[in-house]
Amino acid sequence: TSGEVMAEVFGEWRRAASPCRGGLVLWLTDVQPGAGWGVLDHRGEPKVAYHHLRRALAPVAVWSTDEGLGGVVAHVANDRPERLEGSLRVALYRDFELRVEETERAVKLGPHSGCEHNVEELLGRFVDVMWSYRFGPPAQDLIVVSLERNGEQGKQLLSQSFRLPVGRPVGGEPAARLGLSASIQTVDDGAAWLAVSARRFVYGCRVHVPGFVPEDDAFSVEPGHERRVRLKRSAPDAQPAGSVTALNLLGRVSFDPGTAVA
Repeated sequence: TSGEVMAEVFGEWRRAASPCRGGLVLWLTDVQPGAGWGVLDHRGEPKVAYHHLRRALAPVAVWSTDEGLGGVVAHVANDRPERLEGSLRVALYRDFELRVEETERAVKLGPHSGCEHNVEELLGRFVDVMWSYRFGPPAQDLIVVSLERNGEQGKQLLSQSFRLPVGRPVGGEPAARLGLSASIQTVDDGAAWLAVSARRFVYGCRVHVPGFVPEDDAFSVEPGHERRVRLKRSAPDAQPAGSVTALNLLGRVSFDPGTAVA
């Protein structure tokens, strides 16, 4: 998508070795209904491109760059005035489901700093991570780079990035085949938390809850993991019920506060 391309470009510019000192987004808000250059529509509502850019330009972010025959490099940025301590986790998957490699390294960054690590250096061996050398069939088709830290309820995801060495998933699959489930829970401040989990990779998940605005959208879900998204109520009497769709999902998965539909 155009949002993914924009995030890829800003990731290239944001890495420490880049001579670029920043970039400009051509247009913020569309001036009329319909297709436009803005990352917000004419009502000021976020479009898909906005969420890709928000993740790529977040004060605390992780992303990766494709270095060709040099493999993949994971980048971490901490633009906040506070010290950041967490862990960088890299996982490789085959058939968008089977984890074939995983490694984790502690990250300690001072204010307004960053670091970068070659994925194969982290793994400790050569795996032709982007299938650049083509010695045989690809050993993995999904690379997940996650920045996490310990929280009160276990690991807290701070930022996450995905890379697809052999291309995007082709076609859609039923929710049962993906093992996709979704549930929602209201909280006291009028907001709600949506939890989406899946057995297989879910690509480009969209949230549809009338009267609520998701803080994150057009995100992907790592196989075997849960993604939690906070939803802010935008209409006083709105009920937290709706559905999720995805680019590789046939149909949609519906939910309300009393159900978790798989």
